[in-house]
Amino acid sequence: MNVNVLGEKYTIIMSTEEKHPELKGFDGFCSSNEKKIWVDKEVYKKCEETGIDVEKARELRIKHIKRHELIHAFVNESGLANSDLNDEWIVDWLARQTPKMLKTFQEADCI
Repeated sequence: MNVNVLGEKYTIIMSTEEKHPELKGFDGFCSSNEKKIWVDKEVYKKCEETGIDVEKARELRIKHIKRHELIHAFVNESGLANSDLNDEWIVDWLARQTPKMLKTFQEADCI
């Protein structure tokens, strides 16, 4: 899948650690040099014993990982790669809150 990030084409790749070592120890990884984002498609194999709907949890987690890595891409393409905006806690906050913010913006008819 290809997406536009501030005029740059990024490729989102659903993969595994075995196929893409970039994922080793991560659920997702963004390379602004390669314009690629890798997402571990097996991210919820390890959570099957939790008793929750694993497929739904996996789907939600993959969406979160994609948002998280895309925010890294936006920050990097904005020229702010070395700024506080690229700290994991800020990126993760934005990834978690963006769907809620988008819904509110749509309700307020300001998009």
